[in-house]
Amino acid sequence: MSADNPKSEIPSPAVSGFKRLRYKLEFFGLRFVEALIPRLPYSVLQPLANTLGFVFFYLDSRGRAVAIENLRVALGSAHTPAERIRIARESCQNFARTMLCLFWSSNLTLENYQNYIRIEGLDNHPIHRDKNAPGVYFLTHFSNFEWISLASSFAVTPGLVITQTFKNPSLGPIFDSLRARGGHTIIPPS
Repeated sequence: MSADNPKSEIPSPAVSGFKRLRYKLEFFGLRFVEALIPRLPYSVLQPLANTLGFVFFYLDSRGRAVAIENLRVALGSAHTPAERIRIARESCQNFARTMLCLFWSSNLTLENYQNYIRIEGLDNHPIHRDKNAPGVYFLTHFSNFEWISLASSFAVTPGLVITQTFKNPSLGPIFDSLRARGGHTIIPPS
């Protein structure tokens, strides 16, 4: 663990050899995605997310079964089994888009974010880019929650973002740097 980045841990010896290999592959795969996605045109993200989400949905049989069952419990008979499958698949595709947009977000700046993100209702709000305004909470875990957070840093002011801890500790710093691009300070859950 380095003093500069306490989250950049090497898996402990207690972690199995297979898991260490998996963690390294995840780390290098994520670094590859981090380098590749910002080079793509924004218009490619939606079709790519739809394809990746579709493939992942059908490859992850356990996750797919859990999602469909959760929808059955939450929605009851309001939707047919085919509709629950469609909703779960589209949710997976939306999550893929959210992640691709997060990795693409290095292209966003204070000057251009409004070309990609539409924010309504803050034009005359007293917190609009006023660092002396009282604090505001944004709870963002719906739709493209990653861009909602980034948009708040551009449109309002940078703030604190509480992030989840990853099982693979080498992934946390990558996501933290992506989420901090708008000026947010990243803090772990307590």
